[in-house]
Order: sequence, then structure tokens, then C-alpha cells
Amino acid sequence: SEGICEDSFINDTGAEVKETFTMEVTTPWLSFGKPNNVKTMDYINIITDGNAKFTVKAACDMVSDWQLNLEMVGGSMPGFGSGINPFYGGGLITGTEQLCEFPQVFMYAKFHFESTDNKPLRIIRYGAFYKTGGIRR
Repeated sequence: SEGICEDSFINDTGAEVKETFTMEVTTPWLSFGKPNNVKTMDYINIITDGNAKFTVKAACDMVSDWQLNLEMVGGSMPGFGSGINPFYGGGLITGTEQLCEFPQVFMYAKFHFESTDNKPLRIIRYGAFYKTGGIRR
């Protein structure tokens, strides 16, 4: 039908409905190849492409609560300091090798990415910078 954009659809009553896209990706619990060793994480790094806003969450050691909750924007956005107010807003840009502090001592870690933005987003890479220790905390 003419005049209906790609992110819309017609429901059973014939009314146009705006589609809401929700992206959610959760990793399994990661041991980074050494499940019995304690790791000391210093930073995480996320590289993306696109201009959607999204949230990164992280948890350690089978804890159900998220210890990290960061609002970020895709790597194609100008990032923090852009927008109406140059001192605030934007978000942490993820198109560079920028590191985010996340100091944790853990054995297992889990990451969660979510977005309800209708803009494109591609997660290219995410990683954790950590040191491996012994089997005792």
C-alpha cells in the first residue's frame, strides 16, 4: 500500500501499526577457557557499526543482578557531547577502541546487549581485558 513505511504493518482491523523492534542478545556464562581460575577484569571493549542506542549489561559469578549497565550508541554516531546540549547527551560511542572500566574479580562472566531503537546496529566485536590468576580468590 502506498504511503506505508517499511517499519509499519497493517493489523487485522486494517489500521497501520508502527513496528517496535527489540534486540536482545545474551551470552552464556563465559569462563574464558579456564573455568577454575580466578580472573581480574579491568576493562571491556565493544565495537559496533550503526547509529542505534543500546544498553550493555554484564554480570559475574552466576549472580542474577547485572553489575554493569551502560548506555551506548552505535559506532556511526558522533557520541558523547553531540546533540542539542553539547555538554550532555549522545552516549558512549562504540566505533573506536575505547575501553570502559569494569573492575571485577570473577570466575565466570555474562554479557547482555539490548536495544529498542529502530535504527541499524551491528555488534562487530566485544571483549574483556583481564588477568588470569590461580584457583583461589
